[in-house]
Amino acid sequence: MRTLTVIVLGSFLVAAPARSAVDFPPPTELEIEARIKAVQQQQQDLKSKEEQLRKELADAKARPFGGIKAEVSGILKKDASGHYILTRAAKGEEVRVWLKPSDPQLYLLVTKLLDKEVTASGAMLQQVAPAPSLFTTEPGKVLPTLPSAPPVFDPKVGLMVPTQVPDKGMYLEQFKIEEAIRKAPK
Repeated sequence: MRTLTVIVLGSFLVAAPARSAVDFPPPTELEIEARIKAVQQQQQDLKSKEEQLRKELADAKARPFGGIKAEVSGILKKDASGHYILTRAAKGEEVRVWLKPSDPQLYLLVTKLLDKEVTASGAMLQQVAPAPSLFTTEPGKVLPTLPSAPPVFDPKVGLMVPTQVPDKGMYLEQFKIEEAIRKAPK
C-alpha cells in the first residue's frame, strides 16, 4: 500500500505545474497596474533627464573656446563688399582676408591706409553662412536689408557700412592695423 501511495503522490507531483514562491499567490490586477505606473514614471524621469542632458550638450557646443590669432601682410584694397588685405602666394594665387572694423576710428584708419602695404593682426574667423548681397542687377528686385551689424554714422567718416564677407571667406575682427614699413636694402 505504501508503494501505491508513493506512486500516486509522485504522479501528482510530476503532473502538477511547477510553481515558485514568487508566483504564489499570483499578483492582483492592482499590483500589476502599480508596477506599470512605476515603470512609466521611470521612463518619464529618464526622458526628462535625457532632455536636460541634450540641452547641456547644445549649450556646451555653443560656448566658444579657442581661437586663431593671425598677422596678415599685404595691400589694403576695397570693393563693393568692403575692405580686404590682398596677399599673393608664390604661384600667383591671390588670397583675400577681409577686415571688419568695429568702430568709426578704426574705419577711418582703414580708409586712410587704402592702397598701401599694411600689416594687420587680430582674431581671425571664417564666414560660415553666405553673406547677403547689398547690390542686385535684377530690375524690380527688392534689396535686402543690411545684416545684423547696423551702419555707424560718424561725422568725420560719414556712413560706415559693414563689410560683407563672402561665404567661406576669412576675416579679421577686433584687429590692429598699421602701414608696413620696409627696411632699406643693405
